[in-house]
Amino acid sequence: MAVADGVLMKCDVREPAVAATTTTMQLQQLDRCLRNKPRQSYTDIMMDDDDIYGQRSFDLQSKLKKYPDDDSFYNSMKGSEVTLTYFQTNGFDTPILVKDKAGLGLRMPSENFTVSDVKKCVGSWRTVDVMDVRTQKDLEMSMKEWTSYYESEPSRRDRLLNVISLEFSHTKLEHYVDQPSVVHCMDWVDLAWPAYLRELQTSATNQLATMKYPKVQKYCLMSVQGCYTDFHIDMGGTSVWYHILKGQKIFWFIEPTEENLKLYENWTLSAKQSDIFFGDLVEQCYRITLEAGNTFFIPTGWIHAVYTPKDSLVFGGNFLHSFSIEKQLRIWEVENKTKVPIKFRYPFFTELHWYVLERYLHAIGCKQYRVKVDDDDNDNTDIYSYNNAVKCEDDTSTTTTTTTTTTTTTTNNNNNNNNNNNNNNDDDDYEDDEDDIKKDNRNLLKTDLKKLMPPPPPSSSSTSS
Repeated sequence: MAVADGVLMKCDVREPAVAATTTTMQLQQLDRCLRNKPRQSYTDIMMDDDDIYGQRSFDLQSKLKKYPDDDSFYNSMKGSEVTLTYFQTNGFDTPILVKDKAGLGLRMPSENFTVSDVKKCVGSWRTVDVMDVRTQKDLEMSMKEWTSYYESEPSRRDRLLNVISLEFSHTKLEHYVDQPSVVHCMDWVDLAWPAYLRELQTSATNQLATMKYPKVQKYCLMSVQGCYTDFHIDMGGTSVWYHILKGQKIFWFIEPTEENLKLYENWTLSAKQSDIFFGDLVEQCYRITLEAGNTFFIPTGWIHAVYTPKDSLVFGGNFLHSFSIEKQLRIWEVENKTKVPIKFRYPFFTELHWYVLERYLHAIGCKQYRVKVDDDDNDNTDIYSYNNAVKCEDDTSTTTTTTTTTTTTTTNNNNNNNNNNNNNNDDDDYEDDEDDIKKDNRNLLKTDLKKLMPPPPPSSSSTSS
């Protein structure tokens, strides 16, 4: 038998008498069938040289003993304390542990929820990316195959496999899971990405060809006992919320200092990456054990590895925000240098930044001008073009104006008005519009800016004695 695209195929094996009369062409075809190198998938029986070369050579158990749990690098908080005000006051540079999800606004299925239930919600034939723990390489399986593997006895598992990237938005599963309330207040996708584009998303998969928005907000992670994910940085410098529904996870964390990021770049590009535990290369490597019911918030850029002591079911999500813009861009540079494949990078990273910039411009002050456009096709309709101009004035009263244009259609319900009266009222209309726009801008400044921009640090003021 030969394997092609994950499917076992029969090669033309004949009886001896028939084989003796096989033509040379048929022998060549049979030889090509036997020599054909298949695409890597779970049903592959043999590992190739690359698999053997990529296997981890350090002793993971010794690393578990070397680094004990350390509570000095994170803040332990109640769910009700993790608010937008907290981040505006303290920033988001330190990881946060919430032992009980009460007060987070986090929606989760019950503890009886299983991997089989995940399969029912996303579909048996949904293709999932699976990581081979021994080689840290990606395979593909259907949810039906994965569920069968996950629910099998540990002694019958021929490989350690791990699912860490099942994004389930636009499936039935999304109705069981919702991210913490504070994430909705910070996530650029919720704040700046056009709503109409999100509404156009129909595919539940994460194929870029059909993706209409950065579809990274809801992930399901399913790991069997013994799984290990080597040190990495989450895509695009995203921050992460991470909730353990079942099981247990052990994390090693490394702070994203400039020195550590450069060490990480060199380690990632090294040919001996699988021979070296990255935590041994840095000055300080922290460890934490997360139990069922815990929620953990990972800030931008923190380098981490994960070990699974027990079969686990985890839900989480990634988000970009305004509290770590510079660091997020720095991680994007790291991804460029280390040649991270497009498949594993934040989708629409550049486009999202443009939408965020547009929201900032509206929030800091936007003046709109309305210009009437003639419409020869419909006498009963007035089409107005709105020019959104951002005016930045300095002390010398110089003005820089940036203009974008959108179009709005209004219906003229009063065709009997005198033209002169209409002309006389034009200036008043524009003045009213400008007043409304200024009012809208003030509201934007009070609401959107609070979400999009951290407040400036308090200025130091001296008092006379």
